[in-house]
Amino acid sequence: MLKKFAVICTLMLCVLVAGCSDDQTATVIPQPETKQTQNNKNQEITVTVYRAPVNGEEYLLPEKVTRKAGAMTAPEIALDILVNSSPQDTAKMVSLFPKGTKIRTMKIEDGTAYVDFSKEIINVPQGSYTELMLTTAIVNTLTEFPEIKKVQILVDGKKIASLKGHTDILDPLERNTTLLKK
Repeated sequence: MLKKFAVICTLMLCVLVAGCSDDQTATVIPQPETKQTQNNKNQEITVTVYRAPVNGEEYLLPEKVTRKAGAMTAPEIALDILVNSSPQDTAKMVSLFPKGTKIRTMKIEDGTAYVDFSKEIINVPQGSYTELMLTTAIVNTLTEFPEIKKVQILVDGKKIASLKGHTDILDPLERNTTLLKK
């Protein structure tokens, strides 16, 4: 009986010592994609983006767009559609993004989306109207998502005062419902 007790204590001591060693290496075995993650990538998602009207009036029109999710989050998809695609109804809506504008990064922290655009975004034509409509379209598109309350627009990784001197974007912007067509 004493021998069994000694063997068990020795084994427990070995396990305890091995568990307390300085060797912190661990093997991570990549998990195969499950059917659920494969389905999510192929799942279609509908987002709302906001576009300026062709007639130049000072309001934004909502446009619902459906697309496969892929590896992007819903806010990333919405922003990508807003920046990189033409409106579905070009007789009523227009995209205000200057040619060559790229989304460098987007991250969401504490309810604020930080969106970093390439420098081409500052080539906004037509003055204050276009600048206001463009910045409001970005903010209202992203604040459609409950996890986003404000949007900080960055250019080449830096805060700037405005795109063309008319709309202050130095601080994060909140949703502007006054420019939404009722």
